[in-house]
Amino acid sequence: MDVSAPIRSVIPSAQADVLMVLAGTSRSLTGRQVADLTDGAVSQKGASLILKDLVRSGIVLREIHGSAYSH
Repeated sequence: MDVSAPIRSVIPSAQADVLMVLAGTSRSLTGRQVADLTDGAVSQKGASLILKDLVRSGIVLREIHGSAYSH
């Protein structure tokens, strides 16, 4: 178990990275911002796909701002 990030023991690493970013902030973030805050662990496309799955599962909320989504 990674004691610095125990969430990785139960959630696949890329999803865990995205969830840790979202849990670590109180503001809405775009997929690009989420990817940037993973320090290269997740690509922008990967973050977008993960966020889409998390929204579909009801774990993450999505808001539309013009042509961008925030989570």
